[in-house]
Amino acid sequence: MSSDQPAPFAYLVLGHRRPAQVSRLVRRVLELSPGATVLVHWDASSQEPPPADLPDGATVIGHRVRTRWGDWSLVEATLALLSAGQRAGCGWSVLVSGEDWPVRDLTEFEHEVRTSGADALLRSRPVERSRSEDGDHPLAWDETRRYGARWTMLPRPRLAVPARVLDAVVRRLERRAGRHERYPAVMNFWGRGYAVALRDAPFPVPGWTLHKGEQWMALGPAARTAALDAPRAVVRHFTRTLVPDESFLHSVVHNTTGLRVKDRPTTYAPWERFDRRPHLVLRPEDLESARGSGAAFARKVGDGPLGAITEDLDRLVGSR
Repeated sequence: MSSDQPAPFAYLVLGHRRPAQVSRLVRRVLELSPGATVLVHWDASSQEPPPADLPDGATVIGHRVRTRWGDWSLVEATLALLSAGQRAGCGWSVLVSGEDWPVRDLTEFEHEVRTSGADALLRSRPVERSRSEDGDHPLAWDETRRYGARWTMLPRPRLAVPARVLDAVVRRLERRAGRHERYPAVMNFWGRGYAVALRDAPFPVPGWTLHKGEQWMALGPAARTAALDAPRAVVRHFTRTLVPDESFLHSVVHNTTGLRVKDRPTTYAPWERFDRRPHLVLRPEDLESARGSGAAFARKVGDGPLGAITEDLDRLVGSR
């Protein structure tokens, strides 16, 4: 690469299932941005092998993490991808899911990003305190407690009767904890087990405002360095929080002096139709919203007949 050429974009893919679909995604990204680098993290706990026969410019990174939704492992996998992109000499890093698909020309998107004047493009907002006076809201909705306590995950019993009994007990305790900011606190963590906190955990760096947002974003070199070099105390804090992948990177870039952060989506998802099943899987009625979002990608690409949405998305790219 000559000195007058910008460093290539890195598209960082988090994948855990459907390796053939991830391979298709990688090829499509490189069709739309031939000079890019695509790096794939394949979940070490996946029952399927990593995608094979990837084209030149793409690779599965060697550092594989056993990821679990809701804990630090997703951040660890993301940092592994960012580090690999840095070592490869890439410039901007775009985080995408293996269930994403491009919805616009990527060379055009890359030009917009490079000329945006930003160091990071992402959607986020300050965390919100949401205490339920009547106990109707799950404790997990209180973001200040989600990111302000030391949580430990406990497994849900496998047997149906003990699980139902323990679920009922946890619901009562959660309602009580939702009304009063007391510890210990316990919650049913969206059916994935029980989260227990014995005490709160004040944030270790004074003056920071914690943010929460979408996992998918674009980070320039300075923002990437800030993420990889985050203070150890900040990293330790987030390792014991819930859903840190929706807050760690956002909080770091927003609280790093000198970084310019723009509120802009890089991946569209049909959240306005969340109640539709399967959740967040793209359908033809989502195409106009995906086009109008300005995002580079849309998600999720479904299985079977729903997977044909990629053809519609390709037509969107060609019609711009």
